[in-house]
Amino acid sequence: MIRLYALETGSCEGCAMEIAALNGSTIPLEGSGFQLVEGPEEADWLLVTGAVTRSSASDLVEAWQAMPAGKSMVAVGACALDGGPFQADYATLGGLEKISRVYRTIPGCPPSPRDIFQALVALADEGFS
Repeated sequence: MIRLYALETGSCEGCAMEIAALNGSTIPLEGSGFQLVEGPEEADWLLVTGAVTRSSASDLVEAWQAMPAGKSMVAVGACALDGGPFQADYATLGGLEKISRVYRTIPGCPPSPRDIFQALVALADEGFS
């Protein structure tokens, strides 16, 4: 079971809503080896959405540090990767690629729950950890 913790770091929240939709949709998230968890200390993979605002950067660091060894980070959506339409905004840091190693990405603005699920399965199948 791969445990997922989603963290919204500042955007329109479209990607965060699509991740939340995974739990209540027809997509067999838990039946496919994934589980959304309530805290980063329980998670294997950190799913980051949003352009990383200056005020949320510390939340991102805290979540990452709270995760157990063997952790991985996935940028979900355009904003999480490079800031999307918010990359030149004074309030953002311009996405994960500006501040951290981006392990994997799930493109889209926002990616649908099905797209997110298919990307998660593909990452798990290729041994991403």
